[in-house]
Amino acid sequence: MPNLKKKKESHLEEVIKDKMVIGFVAVVLVVSINFLVFSVLLDNNRQKVGAQGVNFLACGDVILTPGTTWHLAGNLDCTGMGTTGVTVVADNVTIDGQGYTIDGDIKDVFAGDASDFMPGYNEYDPTTWQWGVVAIDVNNLTIKNLHVANFFAGIGVGSTGPNITGTTIQNNTITNDVPYNLSFVTPPGIYLAASESSLVTQNNISGMGSPIILDGILNSTISNNDISGGWASGIKLQNSSINLTIENNNIKSSFKVGLTIDGGCTGNTVRGNNFVFNRKDISNFEASTVFIDNSSSHNIESVMIGEWVPDIIRNIGLGDTVDFQFGLMDASETFCPTCTYTVDINPTVILNNITQGVDGSGRPIVEGSFDATVAGTYSLQISVNDGSNTTYRNKMFYVNSTGSESSTYYFRAKEDIYPRAGFDSTHGQPKGRDDGAFLLTPPVEDETELCSKFVLNTVDELPDYPIGLVTEQNLSFWHKETLGLTAGLIRFGGNGGSWDPGISTGITQSPDANTYVYSSGEAVFSGLTNWVMDYPFSWYLMSFQFGRIWQPAPSDRFPFIQSRSASPSTNVITHVYPTTPAVKSISNSEILLLAAHPSIVNPLLNTITLDGSHASNHSVDITIDSYNYPFRNAITRINSDGTATLKASNVTSKTTFDSVNMAITPDSGYVDTNIITWDVGQSYYKKWSEFGSLSGINTAHVIFDMLPYTTYDIKVDGALFVRLVSNASGEITFNYDGGYSTHVFEVQNYSGGGIVVTEDMLADPESDTESKEPVVLDEISLPGDLQIGNVIKSASSNSVFVITSEGKRNVFSHENVFYSYFTSFENIIEVSDDIISQLPIGKNITMRPGTNMIKLQTNPSVYAVEPGGVLRMLENEAMAVLFYGENWAQRVVDVSDAFWPDYIEGDPLETAIYSTGTILRYLGNGDVWYIEEGIARLVSSEIYEINNYQEKYVVSNVMKIDFNYAPGEDLEVMHMFKDN
Repeated sequence: MPNLKKKKESHLEEVIKDKMVIGFVAVVLVVSINFLVFSVLLDNNRQKVGAQGVNFLACGDVILTPGTTWHLAGNLDCTGMGTTGVTVVADNVTIDGQGYTIDGDIKDVFAGDASDFMPGYNEYDPTTWQWGVVAIDVNNLTIKNLHVANFFAGIGVGSTGPNITGTTIQNNTITNDVPYNLSFVTPPGIYLAASESSLVTQNNISGMGSPIILDGILNSTISNNDISGGWASGIKLQNSSINLTIENNNIKSSFKVGLTIDGGCTGNTVRGNNFVFNRKDISNFEASTVFIDNSSSHNIESVMIGEWVPDIIRNIGLGDTVDFQFGLMDASETFCPTCTYTVDINPTVILNNITQGVDGSGRPIVEGSFDATVAGTYSLQISVNDGSNTTYRNKMFYVNSTGSESSTYYFRAKEDIYPRAGFDSTHGQPKGRDDGAFLLTPPVEDETELCSKFVLNTVDELPDYPIGLVTEQNLSFWHKETLGLTAGLIRFGGNGGSWDPGISTGITQSPDANTYVYSSGEAVFSGLTNWVMDYPFSWYLMSFQFGRIWQPAPSDRFPFIQSRSASPSTNVITHVYPTTPAVKSISNSEILLLAAHPSIVNPLLNTITLDGSHASNHSVDITIDSYNYPFRNAITRINSDGTATLKASNVTSKTTFDSVNMAITPDSGYVDTNIITWDVGQSYYKKWSEFGSLSGINTAHVIFDMLPYTTYDIKVDGALFVRLVSNASGEITFNYDGGYSTHVFEVQNYSGGGIVVTEDMLADPESDTESKEPVVLDEISLPGDLQIGNVIKSASSNSVFVITSEGKRNVFSHENVFYSYFTSFENIIEVSDDIISQLPIGKNITMRPGTNMIKLQTNPSVYAVEPGGVLRMLENEAMAVLFYGENWAQRVVDVSDAFWPDYIEGDPLETAIYSTGTILRYLGNGDVWYIEEGIARLVSSEIYEINNYQEKYVVSNVMKIDFNYAPGEDLEVMHMFKDN
């Protein structure tokens, strides 16, 4: 790496002298420790004397007038000018961007020769940088509502003398199309130096090397900022920044650390911040820092989980007992034996022997174990709380069957000084001259990478099957330099510290030390048993390093790596992954795969558990190899190449997706499937939609888990497509080739009143052959002594049915539905499976009108039920109290989403009219009345008993003054299931 400190120190005086030229006024801020230099050239032609009112900005303006307000009238394109966007050298100035963008040169600088855009530009010299906004020696400055895009550095505010006061930087967006543009020189998004009583709040910063740097700041607040990415720290406090409040910031995806506090930065409070997906969450070097209510999730290194604990082998066998342990620290990285913790695991298994103790060095640890009872991907979630702050970390285990994948990555370099377009790292890796990339595509021309100490190539693309363990890396590369070269692997983050020990090695030297020519080098690293990819973004933290480790080169000798188009330099990375199921790709690495395993009941089916609680985008595609079963609660893309892609949206928390027992095989393109209803044990009714990528796809379907030898109608968009009989295993097979847009498919029992079989089935009752022209046998009457209204069940099933007037068997969908009609099971008739099979299946029975009110499990709205399953919503609690009294909630039961389609939603109830079917008794009168569409019908004691009414459902003590209905005819015998 270049010796930046020495280079900057030697160059500093020359920079200051060079800027003090005739025709310019130079203002230079020097920060001694960080060596950041502001150099603002005040071109006389761009100086602005503003009016006391609203003024409008142009590119390169220098604001000289105190007490002025400046707006952007629209987006400002400052590309090609090679100048700072706006410079402020007056007090009490407000810049309000009004949501508009000021756009700079940096994307053009990195696309070609820098001198074409910014003469004198030097990526290591801040005096030559293009800043979005710079303010020097000004008080009471406000910068708000501004989008600073593609400047080398964003907003810089500082002082060359006494501290400035009253700076407010609020609601700005700072972005850079060339993120992390230098590896060790890290241009800031916001740089605030030598300032007091300042506020930096509600800013959104992404793509900058150092999102926020606070340099010698006093008594200020940094709050509610969204920070994403950065090679260095998301927020850094340095040079005796004192009495700051760092609160409610979201800090995400920092390659190094989310928050760094240098020693000597005293009296600071860090409160309510959220650190997620960083390499490390916090580095605190000052004991006086107070941490309160901070949350840390899914960082590779978490200070509160003692990463000194050695990792364990994560590829384990089915039935094995897995021992694990982790350390206990507080947020300030102090041993914390009083910290509390939780340990959870997906899929759910019993955790054994969870105990807290100390290791051999007296450090507090937690130990435990679990038994791997099913094959697949396990996720051990560890949470530690120090009484205020909480950290959360996921550790992956891979049980039983694994596959092996070798992916060839190619060394891709940035051409000597400036990177080629499209080769830049995009996932948090270092950038600039000191970093190349590993890509899965080879170079089309020779590419060279060099540096004064070492070159660093980082994985920049995920391989297939990104969840697993790296076991070997086999490198073959062209290099030149002869003085003590080494090649090594680095895994930034993980147990054992940032640099995995014991993996660097010497490589073959050039044959002639004096020729300084390219020669071939090889390095093989095997046995990397603990290189676990707990998170997909772990791949981006893995690098190969070549050169003199921490040794400077002679002035004319640099380590080179070259990747040749005819003979590319490669790194073949081998890793193992679980094959039960084989998760081939994950489109959103912020959505965590917590578990993927076969169903315990049916190994053909899979269960996928995802966690999106810390993702900014809650959609993800999970592709599974060699699979063609659709999942519930998501779109499943069944591809003709043999893969299935779970396309999930709104994954905002832990969510489980189960596949259904239907195999779909398109002969070309893909079919998107959405499961709507999937009943597997009562009506067997199934409903789903399909969308085909091509109109002429022929899609094979196999539906399992139906009743054997039973006739089913297959409908497409409500029309009969084919009538089939299931085979002895309860399977139905059909092909659809009727042309695709979006179609709705249904499977339901044949409703013709008789048993339907095919000619082939008549000849051979064991045949699985289907026919689209079934033969309908004569209609049968009710078997045995059964009568309409009988309640029956089979000897081999717990399902309970009632025989309807059509000779069908309607299903009680839940026991609370059954008890709305009956008080016990004593009148149920048990019949043989043969008799059950002779009765065509009807539909689900809905809640008896006038009994329980119902609601969805996922919706608080409450409904009364009327005949025919019609729902009448109660619009508020006051109405519920009016109708049913203070204990109205005791009459409400939940209905599963699966059975909600059995009901029909009607108009909301009117205030003074009970729902039809209500049985009530007025206050002071013993008569019972049946309410029917606003009419009251008297119920005699005989009819009350025949109709099987229950006293617990009679609404008593009704005030007649409130519900005075016109009398109708006396109630007669009513068939309970006429409308069910």
